[in-house]
Amino acid sequence: MTNLFTKRKCPPSQGRGRTSLYDLVIQTAFCFLLILPFSATSQEIATLTKEAEKLEISFREYDALQKYKEVLRHQPTNLNALCRASDLCSRIGHREEDKAKRTDYYKAAKTYAEVALKLNAQSAEANFVMAVAMGRMAMISTGKDKVQYVN
Repeated sequence: MTNLFTKRKCPPSQGRGRTSLYDLVIQTAFCFLLILPFSATSQEIATLTKEAEKLEISFREYDALQKYKEVLRHQPTNLNALCRASDLCSRIGHREEDKAKRTDYYKAAKTYAEVALKLNAQSAEANFVMAVAMGRMAMISTGKDKVQYVN
């Protein structure tokens, strides 16, 4: 092994077992590159969440849902995004005329709510969106299905 500063060969006892400056720099750079995306993502998540809230306030619910989905791609355990996505799916599905699309939105709402409840079963918002999703599914279902969604 060669010392980078003196350009001399290291004795075998120094070259093995010790980390060279080059190895240290590479390891530090690698760690920095691993951490860098997470710090950028947290800023990006805050920005995406604010954009979604603005879209939701201006009644552009489909666009807001897409923003919350993007937040969930970066951070799948974001409780607020899960609850908001579930609520938006329930509301968008309620306005759908096509029964198949309505059912798909309600199933998505239920899925988001289930994940939110797994993260925090004590969350009032998570329990609320689950109740809404289950109620919507029960409203479009018949007979045996209604009993399944209520239980």
